[in-house]
Amino acid sequence: MRRSMPGINAELAVAVRRVNVISEAIPESHRPDMAGERWARLEDEIDRACGVGDRDAALAAIQRWEQHAQRVLEPLALDAPLGVGR
Repeated sequence: MRRSMPGINAELAVAVRRVNVISEAIPESHRPDMAGERWARLEDEIDRACGVGDRDAALAAIQRWEQHAQRVLEPLALDAPLGVGR
């Protein structure tokens, strides 16, 4: 991980927190692995963008990851039984 562009880690942290809010509404036993391969690809994309000084590309990678996570998690959160797994 070689992220060194100002603000990129902060933007990523904000996106992760938003995704975590959705994830926490899903019982742990029903949550998909959001830190697997897709996360590794995101980190690679961000690192490449930061390596060439492309802030817009780094931010776009974060946005794509967050949108993907939302598409995966939101239907599960809507179907999650209330109070289960908490």
